[in-house]
Amino acid sequence: MKKSFLRRISWLMVIIMGLTIIPTPVVATIMEEYNPNKFKEIGEQRKALETDADSIEEAEVLYEVESKREANVKHFRMSDGTIRAAIYPDVVHYEKNGKLVDIDNSLTEKSNVD
Repeated sequence: MKKSFLRRISWLMVIIMGLTIIPTPVVATIMEEYNPNKFKEIGEQRKALETDADSIEEAEVLYEVESKREANVKHFRMSDGTIRAAIYPDVVHYEKNGKLVDIDNSLTEKSNVD
């Protein structure tokens, strides 16, 4: 009788110690992941983004806004009045006389004269 009581108390202590080791923010994050309302919000956001994507496809590029150039970013004025940023994985501009200039990556034929 005494051994089973001590065993139960020991297991209870182990469980309590295990729960206190887990940081509270981790528990809160886990609880947020299983929030069923969050899935509804994600679905609504996805629908809104899809609707926005459809309207973006209709706009056409008018010209590049050169004043907003960055080393790997170009900004374009769209026909609907918005500005769209195109971000490239590599550098597409270089600095010349204090201004960012397009890198000319066109190929030209050159003859080798020996």
